[in-house]
Amino acid sequence: MLLHIAIQAAIASGKAVLDLYQKHDIHIAYKADESPVTEADMAANEIIKKHLLPSQLPIVSEETTAPPYAVRQSWEKYWMIDPIDGTKEFINKTDDFTINIALVEQNYPVIGVIYLPVFDVLYFSLQNKGAYKLERASVYSREADVFSYSQSLPLQKTENYTVLISRSHPDTATDRLIQDLKSIYDNLTLLARGSSLKFCLLAEGLADIYPRLMPLNEWDVAAGIAIADASGAKIYHPDTKAPLTFNTPNLMAAPFIVERG
Repeated sequence: MLLHIAIQAAIASGKAVLDLYQKHDIHIAYKADESPVTEADMAANEIIKKHLLPSQLPIVSEETTAPPYAVRQSWEKYWMIDPIDGTKEFINKTDDFTINIALVEQNYPVIGVIYLPVFDVLYFSLQNKGAYKLERASVYSREADVFSYSQSLPLQKTENYTVLISRSHPDTATDRLIQDLKSIYDNLTLLARGSSLKFCLLAEGLADIYPRLMPLNEWDVAAGIAIADASGAKIYHPDTKAPLTFNTPNLMAAPFIVERG
């Protein structure tokens, strides 16, 4: 089962990442766009690819050069991975980093797996089958156990209208939206978290809206979009209200809003 392959890949890579996270010194390099990459990113990338290889599906990863669009545009199904989403959080030791794996089919993510190594918590989803949270994931990640020990999402509702915002990437468009929301909701609360954890918190019911009004790489959001969607959240472009499309020529996701139904 493709979901189980992705879960095992996330757990295995998460163990390696956690071992490196606990080191005092970790090698950090910088890409052409000045974003950081660590030895943990590269180690996780290799482990995930090794686990996904038996599926015989193409893989797009943040840490490897993607095939040109002329090749990708004919793909019906492929993996999209971000070996460590939240590398800055990893470097700064905030614990808010995740392992992200998505299966994209017909240009939309239909399986999402997000693993939080520090907390040993796994969020996962199957299109039309729901989204789930699994605690002590390294213990209960066997295919026979994973659904039995998981909780279906969402788990609760917020008391205050809660807006998820990025801890590392503030932007003026989001600030303007928050001001508009404050005129509607007297009890508005801001919740700043890193990485794809924001998608997970909204899927769980701990937040009401997550606006991301600046473009992002598709691997940053594919798994989170799958999980939020399967939990019943609405996902749409802030201006056109259209759904997101993946496998774009430049692999950039359009701005979006994720909102609890």
